Amino acid sequence: MLQVKIDTILGGFAMTKIEQDVITDRIFYAVAKVGSLEDEEVSSLSKASTFEDLGFDSLAIQELMIELSDEFEIEISNEDLNNIKEGTIEEVKRLLEEKMNQ
Repeated sequence: MLQVKIDTILGGFAMTKIEQDVITDRIFYAVAKVGSLEDEEVSSLSKASTFEDLGFDSLAIQELMIELSDEFEIEISNEDLNNIKEGTIEEVKRLLEEKMNQ
């Protein structure tokens, strides 16, 4: 019997560990797509990866946020975009979870 542990509660919405992993995987896919990453670069992605590490400039970050806003059907404001420019993939994940639970 598979038991799924509730890992995080956001805004009254419980998100399982599996759901969080799916979000992370979708972010990794979008990062790889926007950044045209090679296989070895994709395999080295982690939640701690920064946009600077990935060689993303402001335009690439904006393209990524557009991709993710379409993927998750959320709106990402210019303020959110400015706050995330020097962030990590984990910070993007937290932003998406917050936006999905509004």
